[in-house]
Amino acid sequence: MNGVYSRPSFNNNVIYYTKRSQVGNQQGSKYFDIFAYDLSNEYEYRITKDSRGYNPIFSKMDSSIFYLSTKDGTNNIYKINLNNKSSEKITDFSNSEIISDLQYDQFNNRLYFDITTNHFRDINFIDLSDSTLSVFLGNELYDERQISTSKDYFIYSDDRSGIFNLYYISPDSQGYITNVPGGAFMAS
Repeated sequence: MNGVYSRPSFNNNVIYYTKRSQVGNQQGSKYFDIFAYDLSNEYEYRITKDSRGYNPIFSKMDSSIFYLSTKDGTNNIYKINLNNKSSEKITDFSNSEIISDLQYDQFNNRLYFDITTNHFRDINFIDLSDSTLSVFLGNELYDERQISTSKDYFIYSDDRSGIFNLYYISPDSQGYITNVPGGAFMAS
């Protein structure tokens, strides 16, 4: 697994990750692609080809991998169904949106992601049951980023105080987890 680029996603004995292809395509280009490594037989295999894919997330709900890909300066979310090997584009951003930190929420069947459209980063989600795209956190005065989900609460990082710290939201309360001068950047 030399050259692994992204945080891995797990499905029992299989690890999904991003790395640059060892062999160039017909034009000699070596793009980032989604790979899998089966721990039971110590075998690596390539899932995408020339996808410019990164940040793979495995969904147990339908045995799919969601990932981010960049084309012409804009990021979009893609889905690969591992059962029938079909692939589809989930979002259709076209105005140089920057997407990062894709997360799957198994409790609500949603994909959360950071999105930058102008200056500040916000957290949006796609409800996979009906494909609606919504803003989860989008304050115009500060960044919200890198959400981590659980059944009962959300943890993310924001800089509402001028320094990034961890913040939580639960059904009946919300507030700082950290409030340190040096900041705390990531919830996941």
